[in-house]
Amino acid sequence: MTYSAVGYAIGYVIAAIFPIESPWFAMAGAWHGELHGGPFTATVNFIEHFGRVRGGAFPSEHVSRLSGGAVGSVAAPPLALLVMLPLVVAMCVSTVWGRYHYVADVFGGIVTGTLGYVIGGWLTRRR
Repeated sequence: MTYSAVGYAIGYVIAAIFPIESPWFAMAGAWHGELHGGPFTATVNFIEHFGRVRGGAFPSEHVSRLSGGAVGSVAAPPLALLVMLPLVVAMCVSTVWGRYHYVADVFGGIVTGTLGYVIGGWLTRRR
């Protein structure tokens, strides 16, 4: 929990200083059509049509949390990393494919999650 809180804090400070608009809005004219994916995609599109936040794309906090967990799983049994790695890759790809983040946001999330893990671990050991 400590690494997650530290990672979120770092990400929110960066997002406040650099309020980047997500590609959902910034590149709206570049899309060739709606995303199709069944009832779940339709539900997400409906919710986002009425409540989408325009800023806060950098860094990706979703990628940050999952990548921090993956970094932490390196110290766990090897099976943990084998489970986490495909989840991290899927999260990275889906945030760009779903038009929520730019590729730079994903890399920023990986760095933020790793920093959160390192600083959170240091704070936990220090206590």
